[in-house]
Amino acid sequence: MIADYEIEPESLARLIAHQKMKPLRKQVRAFRFVDMNGMYKQLFADPLKISDWIEGEKPERWPDICRMTLEMLDEGKLFYEDATPLLLLKELILGFQTNSSIKHLVVDEAQDYSPFQFEFLRRLFPAARMTVLGDFNQAIFVHASEMVDFTTLTNLYGLDETEVITIARSYRSTKPIIEFTRRLVPNGESIIPFEREGEQPVLKQVADHTELHRYIASNVADFRGLGFSSIAIICKSAEESKSAYEALSGIEEIKLLKSNSIEYEQGVVVVPSYLSKGIEFDAVIIYDASEDVYGDENLRSVFYTACTRAMHYLQLYSVGEPSQLLRNVLREGFIQA
Repeated sequence: MIADYEIEPESLARLIAHQKMKPLRKQVRAFRFVDMNGMYKQLFADPLKISDWIEGEKPERWPDICRMTLEMLDEGKLFYEDATPLLLLKELILGFQTNSSIKHLVVDEAQDYSPFQFEFLRRLFPAARMTVLGDFNQAIFVHASEMVDFTTLTNLYGLDETEVITIARSYRSTKPIIEFTRRLVPNGESIIPFEREGEQPVLKQVADHTELHRYIASNVADFRGLGFSSIAIICKSAEESKSAYEALSGIEEIKLLKSNSIEYEQGVVVVPSYLSKGIEFDAVIIYDASEDVYGDENLRSVFYTACTRAMHYLQLYSVGEPSQLLRNVLREGFIQA
């Protein structure tokens, strides 16, 4: 076969060596395999093991977290909050793929980043300085709910390598809206409103959803009459948004903003609270600010974020009893009811 054509001795030697080493290469590749999912599962296999790793207070409902995480991994799925820890574990074991050519990072909406994600960014871009922007009052993920400042970054980089600049004045909304929304969150008194006058936020309690939809349709017509080009009907969840959109389909050119929407369009939109983050609207209608919908204290930041999307007008509705999150503003008279 080889005699049928000429071949250089060096090439022939390389070909023979390649064939001879094939079984050995196969064995090497077998040893190179690391079962990352299996290793990650070991962290949750025995809930009691956590006492060997950390001192003091343990995560709330840790046994339940272990069970749910293992079930997801067995199904070939992963919770969002597990993605970065698993990736970080992989990089630490197999070797970190770093990028030293990037010299500066800008991280926006930092309140929704976990400590694991900041640690991963620090290791991934070891030569980069960072500008980190965030408002922890607008944290919409559970892991960020107890973070009130940028202590995470200070712990990662050290006091000498970090500088915190606090910007207290809010320019998006009118003064009455800021006076209202800052009373929804702890330490809200530090938020300084811009001196731009406007209408007082309004809360309307309705008996049922039929009445609610009638009022919302009337609101939209009034806002359009005032020349507002962006009107948002903000719901708590995607499920509530879909239901509201179907019920309000009679409103001309109304749109439903979903997670796969490519871009935000002007006009009237129905949007879940977590997708409204980072967007501002001329007028905002909080679809249902009732105790049934926003009764959980953990939703305070989500509710605050939804209300702060309004630039000029904020209308809240409550099907039944208003949420306890509104207790302070109702008592102090910073909302018309």
